[in-house]
Amino acid sequence: MSKDQGQIVLHHLLQNAFQHGTTRVDIGFDADSNSLIVSENGTGISQRNSSRIADPFFTTRRDQGGTGLGLSIVAAVLKQAGAVIEVTASKQGASFRIRF
Repeated sequence: MSKDQGQIVLHHLLQNAFQHGTTRVDIGFDADSNSLIVSENGTGISQRNSSRIADPFFTTRRDQGGTGLGLSIVAAVLKQAGAVIEVTASKQGASFRIRF
């Protein structure tokens, strides 16, 4: 993944997190699975919506100006780089695993 692709991914993930009330973001690397883990303490993602995060124009914030493009852009950039994003279980907020 290029530096520019990484910046796009992190920008959209962080922007989305802060729009959902996040006050803390943790980023780590899991060497065993060659994955980047991004976790935050915002309002989280319901299990019902977790399978739709990459759907263009899917948003739970339309009334607040959400376009539903941020996470679909993340998924597209990652696909271009040969990686994927998935929602993982989280006790608080949302957690994503980016597999390379």
